Amino acid sequence: MRYGKHAIAALVLGLCVSRTHAQAENRLLVVAQVCFLESGWNETDCAAEVGVARTRAKRVNGSWLTVLRQYSALDKGSERSKRVRTYPWGDVPGMTPKWQERWRELRASVVRIDAGEVPNPCPGAEDWGGTMDHPHPRMIPVACTSQTANTFYRLGPKSTRTITAAKASGIR
Repeated sequence: MRYGKHAIAALVLGLCVSRTHAQAENRLLVVAQVCFLESGWNETDCAAEVGVARTRAKRVNGSWLTVLRQYSALDKGSERSKRVRTYPWGDVPGMTPKWQERWRELRASVVRIDAGEVPNPCPGAEDWGGTMDHPHPRMIPVACTSQTANTFYRLGPKSTRTITAAKASGIR
């Protein structure tokens, strides 16, 4: 069977578009899963967490999605993390209609955050933590423009003691 070059080009373009769509959907799904684990249904925290990941990724010259995933609880071994990793980009089987509605709302928030329609409410933040966390002494809370469930931090200057210890161990 022979295909014309236009038919082959259309097929290749269709495969590329399909792959790009699947990659975007996977990226958004990871963000939704992380945001659900880290801040429940809170769009403000979700936007700030993505902002932190983007800031940290620039510092390490890496992918903000990789940083977000590594920094979050998503890849941890807890039962909750394992369960959330199974959530699809769609309705989650076995959940109540109210829960499904909230999951749809969170996914819609993630799309808006990804499109830049929801600004980072905690500019300058480089880290975040909940009430159960114990922040490092260098972590200074930042003023967010909206109320957040988590606390967002910037890193303060290293103390002379920390710099001396790092130099002694060969760390720069």
